[in-house]
Amino acid sequence: MDPAFTKYSGFYDELTECRLTLNPQYRFVLESDVDYEEIKRLGIQIAKYKGEITGVFITSDQIASFLINVLRQNGLCIPEDLSLIGFDNLEICCQLTPQLTTIAQDLRKKAELTVDILFRRLCAPDSPFESRILNVSLVERNSVQSRPCPIP
Repeated sequence: MDPAFTKYSGFYDELTECRLTLNPQYRFVLESDVDYEEIKRLGIQIAKYKGEITGVFITSDQIASFLINVLRQNGLCIPEDLSLIGFDNLEICCQLTPQLTTIAQDLRKKAELTVDILFRRLCAPDSPFESRILNVSLVERNSVQSRPCPIP
C-alpha cells in the first residue's frame, strides 16, 4: 500500500472521529514528493483557494518544506492564512520559517520492523503478508494557527 495513502487514511479517520469533514475538492495528490515543479503547481493551486482552505495536511515534511516557499511566493502567510502540518518529523522541520508542526514517527523502529518482515518473507515466501501500525505523535511548532475548536 502507498505510504502517503496510509498517512492520509489515518488523517481522514481522525477527522471523522472528531466529526469534521473534508471537502473532496480540496484533496490534492502528487505523483512525486521530489518533483519541485509538481509541488510548485500544487502550491499555486492551493493559493487560489485562499480564505477557503485554512489548513493543509501534507504526507511528508519534504513536500511541506518546498510548499511553504511556494505558498509564500503566491501571497500566503503561514500560519496566518494557512496552517500546515507535515509528517515524519525530519530535522528540516526546525530549519524552516515558521518551524513545521508535524507528525512524528519512530523511523528507526519502522526500518527495523521492515527489515525483519522482509527477512521473514525471504525465508518463507508463502507466508502471509504482514502489516504493522506504529504509534505516532503530534509535534507542535509554529506552522499552525491556534483557532477555537469547532466541536461543541
